Amino acid sequence: MDKYQASILDYYAKYGKMFKETIAGTTIVHLCDPDYMRQVFSADGRTPHIAPLIRALQMYRQDHGMSLGLGNT
Repeated sequence: MDKYQASILDYYAKYGKMFKETIAGTTIVHLCDPDYMRQVFSADGRTPHIAPLIRALQMYRQDHGMSLGLGNT
């Protein structure tokens, strides 16, 4: 987990603004462009479903004073 942010930056450099990964059996799609986020949330109606953050990732972000992310705040 200490290198999670670096791995996300590596994926971004390798795959671009949108990529997916599977952590502990859960597939996560990363959107690294605000316009992509706008499109996703707009397509989901007035109250989009936002899956809860993986507990381990939530704890890591809290311990390191990081934001929980747009979808989880």
